[in-house]
Amino acid sequence: MHRKVVRRAVALMLIFQLLLYGLVFGNYFKFIANNQSSTAERMLQYQNESIVHYFGELEAMLALISSDDWINYAKLYLNMKDSREQREYGEKLSQMAGELNLADSLVEDIFIIGQNENQANFRKTIGQQSWSSDNLPSLDALERIGMLWRIVRNSGKPDILRKEEFLKLAENQGLAGWTPSQIKNATSFIDLTDRKMVISTYRSNVLVLLTLQPDFMQHFVYSEGAQGRFILRNEAGGIIWTSHAAQERGELSGQRSYSTKLIPYEYELQWIPDPASLWSFKSLLLLGIALTGVILMYTKKMSESISASIFVPFRRLASVIQRESNEWPKSPISVRTWSNTLMKLPLRWKLLYLYSVSVILPILLLGIFYSSFFYYMSKSDLTNATKVTAEQLRLYISRQFQSYEQLADYLFISENLRGPQRAWLHPSMSNVNYAVRYNALGVIEPFYVQMVGSQAAAEPQILSTPFNRVLWVPETADEFGRFVPSLARKIVSEETTTGYLVLRLKQGALEPSIAKQVPDILITKKNQIIYRSGAQSDLKKADRSAVKVDLKLNDMKLTITQSTEIVVALNRQLLQRYAIVVAILIAIAFGSVYWLSSRIVRRLEHFDEAMARAGSGEWSTVMLEGNDEVSELSRSYNRMIEQIQQLLEAKIDSEVREERLTALKSKVEIQMLQQQINPHFLYNTLQAISMRAMNGDKLGVNTMVGALADMIRFAVGKGPMEVSVSEEIEHVTNYGIILQARYRDKLVVEWDIAPETKDVPVLKFIMQPIIENAIQHGIAKLSRVGKVHISVYLETGDLLLVVEDNGVGMDEEQLRLLSSSLLQSESSSGIGLSNVARRLDIYYQGKARVTIESALMKGTKVSLRIPVTPAVSMGSHE
Repeated sequence: MHRKVVRRAVALMLIFQLLLYGLVFGNYFKFIANNQSSTAERMLQYQNESIVHYFGELEAMLALISSDDWINYAKLYLNMKDSREQREYGEKLSQMAGELNLADSLVEDIFIIGQNENQANFRKTIGQQSWSSDNLPSLDALERIGMLWRIVRNSGKPDILRKEEFLKLAENQGLAGWTPSQIKNATSFIDLTDRKMVISTYRSNVLVLLTLQPDFMQHFVYSEGAQGRFILRNEAGGIIWTSHAAQERGELSGQRSYSTKLIPYEYELQWIPDPASLWSFKSLLLLGIALTGVILMYTKKMSESISASIFVPFRRLASVIQRESNEWPKSPISVRTWSNTLMKLPLRWKLLYLYSVSVILPILLLGIFYSSFFYYMSKSDLTNATKVTAEQLRLYISRQFQSYEQLADYLFISENLRGPQRAWLHPSMSNVNYAVRYNALGVIEPFYVQMVGSQAAAEPQILSTPFNRVLWVPETADEFGRFVPSLARKIVSEETTTGYLVLRLKQGALEPSIAKQVPDILITKKNQIIYRSGAQSDLKKADRSAVKVDLKLNDMKLTITQSTEIVVALNRQLLQRYAIVVAILIAIAFGSVYWLSSRIVRRLEHFDEAMARAGSGEWSTVMLEGNDEVSELSRSYNRMIEQIQQLLEAKIDSEVREERLTALKSKVEIQMLQQQINPHFLYNTLQAISMRAMNGDKLGVNTMVGALADMIRFAVGKGPMEVSVSEEIEHVTNYGIILQARYRDKLVVEWDIAPETKDVPVLKFIMQPIIENAIQHGIAKLSRVGKVHISVYLETGDLLLVVEDNGVGMDEEQLRLLSSSLLQSESSSGIGLSNVARRLDIYYQGKARVTIESALMKGTKVSLRIPVTPAVSMGSHE
């Protein structure tokens, strides 16, 4: 029954651990998958909007650069203009390019190419002051081999130009009639545009082409901490750009990916997450296995301990009953357990306690641990995802800042160029409430952009805050009472500030369009709010458990706040399911307790009835099938009944008288054997004292006589036949003093007495004869120093007294004869050893053992094994 209870408890624990483990980690991996999917969706949407918005900016820039003011000179023939006018026009183009602030546009080169070789061509590398007109082919030359068609095929849309395409076109069409200069110019142009994203337009026989910086995508895609790789593909699926330069198409097969279409540009942005979830799964699986092992070990040990306490009376009683009748205890059976309170409870309550402590309690604690683990792990994953999202938002908002600053440049330039309609092509214009222009004193001036409810005077911050070109003004309420951001652009003429152009943006102008999935956004500068999303409108109500990420945004601070409501909701759902699991567990535990207790109680009732009949004198047996503790107890009880019946039929009186006569005979024989020792030892000792006296060794004589007196007092004095080990050792010590005084430096006696043996009772006068034999028959014949080692210790309930010497020893035949003759009445093995063996055998009724080990010239070892509690104590005999 004990083993069944333990197995049932372990099985219940294992089943519910697996259920709980599957429930918790199933929810966790589901959360990871949903979190990854949500993060991917948001990242790609932010990137999508940012890239598409940027492509729109490029189109607006292209429209501006392709205006007549930019391309007119390229249409004129060089022979109609002198170098001065060419230089002046180049300076004008540089001034207009400078007003565009192209350093932040991610544009690398601007090409303006004329129709034929008589027209001027210009190339502007962003960051350089001047325009170059050398080493560029004409459109006629490009058209001759089909390159012009390839360039303008996607006019107005971003495209990728590849050198191998142009070389293939040149190979197919041939370069017959081309001059070395034309080939050089075409090759230079191909090298400058190879594998770069370009956007171009063809107007009035002039090609305007912009090439982007090779790493321009890094300004839109946060790939460093995204735990994955990003790929930009064209409409055919070819890789245009990847965050991993060495990535090939074949390495992507079989991997999960997320993607978004860059409408209307027919490009696809793809994110392939790293397979880190597999490692997370392995780690959590190992954690679950380790926890399962620890909890199962706890359940097994605890259920074994409690179950043993519950069933120990049955096993103890069965064990006692199985003893022979002459070993039957004369006192009641005492059962000790680690919990006396537990022993007083009914059986059902004991079993319920067992299941509560070994199964239900660890499940409750494990559930609390798993719930906390799920919450903190999920919040950790959410925090990491929020950090990635925050970095992506930082890129998005940074580009939005640059976009509105660029829009302000476009509005200013368009006004100067008398082409305000071109500013409306800029994609950021749709998020502008109105634009207004003030003079240097802050007084409103007529402007070409329609104003709705605009104020007559500029905000004080604009006039009082020094800034270089652009200032983001702390948010103020618009005409509808909504807090919106504003942008001021300084208008400078000949290094003198002549006015300000202010853009009042719409609410949500800096946020992605998927506002419902955007975390709360707060942008501050020197503790002043520049922008905040709708969810950040009341900072005092912010969720304290929310995940916050602070980032640097130019000279401002960007704070991204992500609510943890999804984690709290999932954890609440997990706790509800966990409560159901625990309720089922408790119900099953109660059911198991009731079934087991009922089964045991029914069997014990039969046993109790049989014992009641035995109490009334009806010695009947009880038959209970099975191999558990109750069945074992019934079988032992039946054997006990049989033994009692046999004892009642025996002649107890005659057996008692016979035992008394035997004990008396043994006492007389022991006393007679003990007396044989004294003359033999006295003869040897007195002879040694006589030799000392003849040599005049008074101190030695005095020492030996004192030791001899103590020995004689110990040997012949009246008292019990048993003494303590310490008294026997004291007697042997006196004997050793006599021996060392006799043999001087030829003898060394070593002692190894275990402290716990000093109070153990032992038969008197058993060690001296053995030591005497070791000296006389072993060490006395040596030419070297003799050593006698005496040790006393306890081993497996017996007392061991060992005397070991390094004397001459004996061969196997001598050892055999000596061992076989120890207990013979007429033994030739010597008075001492034979005497000790016979006394021990008689006193301890054959339960004491004398063992002799010896090898020729290697010494002899005599061991006495004596039961600590003799079967029949003779300690009271004198």
